[in-house]
Amino acid sequence: MAQTKYTDGDRIPDKIVLRTWPKMLFLWPSAVTALVAGIGTSLSGEMNTRGELWGTFFLVVFALNLMIITFEFPRSTSLTLVLACVALTWIFVEVNRRYNIIAPLRDFIESLELAARPDFYFAVFVIYLLLLLGMFISTRFNYWEISNNELLHHKGMMQDVERFSTDGLQYSKQISDFFEHLIGRSGRLVIKTPAFEQPIVLDNVLGINQVATTLDSMMESRRVVVNHAPEQQVVEVRENQA
Repeated sequence: MAQTKYTDGDRIPDKIVLRTWPKMLFLWPSAVTALVAGIGTSLSGEMNTRGELWGTFFLVVFALNLMIITFEFPRSTSLTLVLACVALTWIFVEVNRRYNIIAPLRDFIESLELAARPDFYFAVFVIYLLLLLGMFISTRFNYWEISNNELLHHKGMMQDVERFSTDGLQYSKQISDFFEHLIGRSGRLVIKTPAFEQPIVLDNVLGINQVATTLDSMMESRRVVVNHAPEQQVVEVRENQA
C-alpha cells in the first residue's frame, strides 16, 4: 500500500482512529487457501491424487501461517532465515548425494493420505469468517482516537471515554515483524504523552505507514496553528488600541 503524502492543497483529516487487532487476523491466507482447496476438491470429485494435492497445499500454507503468527521475524532475522534455508538446502543436497535419503523420504511422503472432503475446507473458511466478524465487533468497542487537541480512549459496551490533551504528544512507528507487515500492512505504534507515565503501546495497527503519515501531517498542522496564534493575538490587540 502506497503512502499518501498530504500537500498544502490537501485537507488533513480532523481525527484518526487507531484499532489494535488480534494476531488471528493474520490467518487470512490459510482461510483463503481453505476456500480455494474446497472449491478445487469439490471439482475433482472423488478423493484421488488431486485431492491429496489440495490437502498438501493447504497444510503447507497453514503451517507457514502458524509459524508467522507464532514467532517474531524482524527484517534482519528474515534475511538470516533466508540464508539459513539456502545453507540447509545445500547441505541436504550434499547428504543426499552421498547417502541417497530422498528415495525413502519420498516413499514416506507418498504413503501419507493428506486428503479431506470439501466440507472440511469450507468449514475452516466459515470458522475464520465468524472469528473475523467477532474481531471486527470487538474493535468497535475498544479503540483510540487522536484529533488536533485530544487523545481519546473509547472502551466498553457503554462507550466510556477517557480524554487527554495532545500537548507534548510523541509517537514512534515500529515494524517488529516483517511477514506480518507483508500480509497485513500492520505494525506497532508507541504513543508517549505527559498524561501517562508509561507509553501507550498499540500492536497490530493496520495500515501503519498511512497512519504514521497522517499523524505527521496532523502534528505539523497543529504546530503551525500554535505558532501563529500569538501573532494573531498581537494583531487583534493593536487593532483595538487603534
